[in-house]
Amino acid sequence: MHELSIASALFDIVSEQAKRFPGERVIGVTMSIGGVQALEPDAVRTCFTLLSEGSAIAGAELTIERRPIVVFCRRCEAEREADTNFACVTCGNYGVRLVGSQAMSVEKMTLRSRENTMDESHGR
Repeated sequence: MHELSIASALFDIVSEQAKRFPGERVIGVTMSIGGVQALEPDAVRTCFTLLSEGSAIAGAELTIERRPIVVFCRRCEAEREADTNFACVTCGNYGVRLVGSQAMSVEKMTLRSRENTMDESHGR
């Protein structure tokens, strides 16, 4: 299950970052994934929840943002966003080349302290 490996990697990253703030609790995590990543967000959330039970991350809300698919459109002669069928959203052309698919990254980790909430941004 691909989602389990992604959730496990995410858990490891967030756990490592959370160690920098002893005594505080992670209450939110925002991650982004490339547009062509074949992930089921609900499955990633479920796996992340199960992995985080009993840790400083337990109960944290996981938000998953999907980045657009970016292609080079031969008709437009420019980089454009593509739909899920890999057609240029500007002109509808299928004569495109995938520019790249960014892997996952942790965009934000929100911590709750006794006095306030802090945001820490960390990319991978």
